[in-house]
Amino acid sequence: MDAESVRTNFNEIKCSYNINFELKEEQIKVAVAALQKRNIFVCFQQVLERQCAWSLIDDQMSTLENWNIKCAKITSRSDMQKDVLTGISNGEYNLIFSSPESVLKPFWKKVFLGNIIFKSPDRPNIFIEIRKRDSTDFEISLKWLIDYIRENGVNSKKIVVYCRSIDRVSDLFLCLKDNLELHAYANQEKKASKLLVEIFHKSTSEDSKERILKEFKREDSRIRCLIATVALGMGLDIRDIYLVIHIGCPKSVLSYWQEAGRCARDGRDGFSFILYDNFTLSLKTTGKCIRDIIKNTSTCIRRQIENLLTVDNFKEDTTDTKKCEGCDLQHYRCPSCKCCAEC
Repeated sequence: MDAESVRTNFNEIKCSYNINFELKEEQIKVAVAALQKRNIFVCFQQVLERQCAWSLIDDQMSTLENWNIKCAKITSRSDMQKDVLTGISNGEYNLIFSSPESVLKPFWKKVFLGNIIFKSPDRPNIFIEIRKRDSTDFEISLKWLIDYIRENGVNSKKIVVYCRSIDRVSDLFLCLKDNLELHAYANQEKKASKLLVEIFHKSTSEDSKERILKEFKREDSRIRCLIATVALGMGLDIRDIYLVIHIGCPKSVLSYWQEAGRCARDGRDGFSFILYDNFTLSLKTTGKCIRDIIKNTSTCIRRQIENLLTVDNFKEDTTDTKKCEGCDLQHYRCPSCKCCAEC
């Protein structure tokens, strides 16, 4: 199909989809290339880009209205009909299309922000600690973890260890397995099916992923420590994970909080522990916000995270920023002690 055929066909369907503009030459070239099954990279100016987006919205609205789903789109208020403005304000539409910046304008902000149901992202039952690795050797920096699994075996509480790379996952797995020796196996039976420590990443076979997750979800699972990358991601709901460890600085505040949130989902007390190093802290893929939190050793960690993950209008005074002045008790005995290592 050539450019003229594309233009002709487009003119024929304009009325059906309520399209009120003409195709630009660049758009026609893209359509021709797509129909010829050629690879395409398109970089439009912002005006053209938005025009394409609004065309897609018009197409979706036409389909939805045919399904009796009442919808509207927010554009410039001067371009919108009065009954549409009133209908949106009164909540008469099932679906509203808009650009993110539009709903932040004073008029729409007043309409929408008052109807938002907000829930704080805080997980007050998770104690947060950040510590710098004192050695590049896992055998030294994670000696406490090795000793804990060796001593408790199948009775160890469930632990997830997040690493930034598959290589790091493998290194840590081999370190734990070598140092634990027979204690790496349930009842010290040296069989692969008895391993207390498993790994999970994108290159893990689908069968193994399914097997590991099915076993780890069991309350009496023989897997007590799962070493993983972000592949062990959103949607994981294992309620009795006690400790989440991050080896290296997390990539961002959001990814950190999602991964930390894997623990203590049953409401019991849990721990989130970052063991960072200068290398991952300085990587270009490490976000500035999480880097700032790691470096800030004088402010409540939880409060810093909440401030970054909460919209200004909905920030709540949910944490006690007063440091514990020495209650002569262990962690989890006073409100400040329950918060984070900085409190």
